[in-house]
Amino acid sequence: MFNLPSPTAYFRLDGRLNRKPFLFFVLIYFVTTFLLAFAQTALMIPDAETANALYFQTYNAERLRDAPLYQPEYTLLPLLVHLLLVPAYVRRLQDLNLHAPIAVFFYAPQIYVLGGLLLDLPHSVNFLSALNVITFLAVIALCALRGTKGDNAYGPCPLDGGTR
Repeated sequence: MFNLPSPTAYFRLDGRLNRKPFLFFVLIYFVTTFLLAFAQTALMIPDAETANALYFQTYNAERLRDAPLYQPEYTLLPLLVHLLLVPAYVRRLQDLNLHAPIAVFFYAPQIYVLGGLLLDLPHSVNFLSALNVITFLAVIALCALRGTKGDNAYGPCPLDGGTR
């Protein structure tokens, strides 16, 4: 099928990463995030009314602000899991001959939520949902777009023969 890079190669920020290994890392991330979210939700929602506010977005700002899932310490754990994708984002962008700082875009939803929590600012569930959808579509694009054929500014083609 495809060869996975060694664990030490995964944390490198130089070079390129083609679509298949990137898709593998993204799938591992989604499974991990789903399990983490399920565990957090099952263990930390204090009552049914708060659960309804979270799931059905009957946005009761006061109740949601007090919900454990919306506290900074519970928002940081999913962000830390997401940060494990930084090398994959950077190397995949480099395979497309794009600059690594664009990878910050993929953290816009987490930055928005953490900024609002840490600065005690109200946030819009609709805007956050839109950010999540846009970020998800960008990840799908990274999974689908072919990398640069042959060598580019970030290194040789990760595939043998330079064809895709």
